[in-house]
This record gives sequence, structure tokens and C-alpha cells, in this order.
Amino acid sequence: MEKRYNANEELEKILLERGFIKINRNSSGSKKVFKSPEQPNKEIYFDQMSIILKYYSSSTDLTTKITKEKLKYLLLFFKLKGDEFKEVFDSGRFFENKIKKNLDRITSELKYNKQFNGNKSEREKLQKILNAFSEIENELGK
Repeated sequence: MEKRYNANEELEKILLERGFIKINRNSSGSKKVFKSPEQPNKEIYFDQMSIILKYYSSSTDLTTKITKEKLKYLLLFFKLKGDEFKEVFDSGRFFENKIKKNLDRITSELKYNKQFNGNKSEREKLQKILNAFSEIENELGK
């Protein structure tokens, strides 16, 4: 059975180890917010048992448990910026199936770009995305 993460100390530790900052939103500590210093418009909320991702004014409920794969996508969501972010999260929203499809597409496009000596800046952008995801996979284990 695949590992699943809850809104608890284990997931909190993973986020803090990756440079996230924890902000308690109430005195009981049941509502916690995690922000990346480099991405002030993106937040992860632990609202009792729920895990919620917020980007600007839109939020996505990631449910009460997330898989390891979804955690990798979540960390990628916070790691990428600008054009790299738009390439994977084209709508600015977190849709797991679409992220997987976009990463597969990027892998294919990069292979095609290399094979036919395509646009260098595009190739570098795509490679940067795949390197970032690979780094996350190596940190968490495939």
C-alpha cells in the first residue's frame, strides 16, 4: 500500500525541512499555515485534518491524506516560479492528473527538442523543470 501523509507532525516536519515557515493562525494550533519564503502567494493550510493549498485567492482542498506522489507535486508547486511554474501548472491550480500529464509532455518535448536541436532556451526551461522534480523525487525517494 502506498504511503499517505496526514495533516500532522510528519508532514509538518517534511515541509519545515524544505525551508517552509510555520505560522499558527489560532491559539489552539489546529490551524497551521506553511509558507515558502520564496513564494509568498502560495500557502499550505492544515485546518484540523484537512490539507488545503492556497495560491493567491484560490484554494484547493487536497483532502485529509495525500499520497507520496501528490506530495512530490505539492513540493514542485512551491519550487517552480515564472515560466517553469506555468509550464506545469498552466491554470495556476493544483490538478494532480493534469500535473502528471504535463510532466509527461515536458519529458517528450525535451527529448524531441534535443533530438532535433530545437530552441535552446526552451530546452533549458524544460530541463530545469525535470531537474527540479527529479531533485524532489531523490529527496523523498521514488
